[in-house]
Amino acid sequence: MIYCDPTELAKNTRLQDDAIKMVTSLPGLESATGADFLITAMSEPALTDLTKIPQRFQAKRHFEHGACLVQRKSGGDFVGSVRDLKEIQLRMLEYAPPGAVRLLVTSIDTQPNGKLQSGGKKFDMTYAAMIRAFTFWEARGGSVSLLEDDTQIAPWLEMLCEVVAEIRLNPIRYVDHNRPSQRLEREAENWVTTGRAFPPGFGRTKRAEIATAIGKDKVPALIEALAWAADPVTAKATHGVGPKLRDSLRDWLGLSKHQRIVYPTWANITVALPGDTKLPLIEGQWERLPDGTISATFTPEQAEICLSFLKAGDIP
Repeated sequence: MIYCDPTELAKNTRLQDDAIKMVTSLPGLESATGADFLITAMSEPALTDLTKIPQRFQAKRHFEHGACLVQRKSGGDFVGSVRDLKEIQLRMLEYAPPGAVRLLVTSIDTQPNGKLQSGGKKFDMTYAAMIRAFTFWEARGGSVSLLEDDTQIAPWLEMLCEVVAEIRLNPIRYVDHNRPSQRLEREAENWVTTGRAFPPGFGRTKRAEIATAIGKDKVPALIEALAWAADPVTAKATHGVGPKLRDSLRDWLGLSKHQRIVYPTWANITVALPGDTKLPLIEGQWERLPDGTISATFTPEQAEICLSFLKAGDIP
């Protein structure tokens, strides 16, 4: 299966018709991974929208079975983006392992003076500079394919599908004595100041409120902040995060009504209790189910306090 970013179907960068027939549009592919194509031999888990966080986790499962990412650059697009290749490759390596990040360059030719040209348009970049860019891409664990023009993309993609399918069936196992000479790693971002991992509505002030509510000496981990702001109990205790904003985050994370992100240091506890339970319950954190039993949610601290009210021998 070949997923492609919707921009590859746009007028400016439109693929050839034969290539378009082969691909499935996947919103958010390039913004999430830096790639234009994701080639996989797996049909499951199906990918429909990588702007959703759960889908990004599901996408990573494909790379455990031989999938690869491809960044496509045609003609002047390559010349104009050479300085961005390192950042693009870094984002691709956050999903795919070295060897599975590919750069596809098409429609590039050279002038008699050694400089590049494409479709009659001449550039100042030299052929040697292009080879230098390719060499750095490969040194960081990627591979490069150079095609004469865009008409060759469809058969190239078909060939790559065969390679990915073969790798899934017969995984390549070898000792790599020639590791990438440059290992790209992104420094952890401060989610309070950047906010890139939050949906619209969570401005810097609200993100700071979340960090304060969690109450640690240093900025909490991003996953803890997302879990905190998406949880009905902890979000309720956070200034500026009301039900509407909390629900927008839950929808963005792909959480259903009864799902929670469990964070070990403060994870809520949800228990099933008999209808005549003697255990004190927290207002707004319990409901009576159709069978008469009660589903109740507690933070660890609330559970400890409520249990302390029970008398010896009482059954919650």
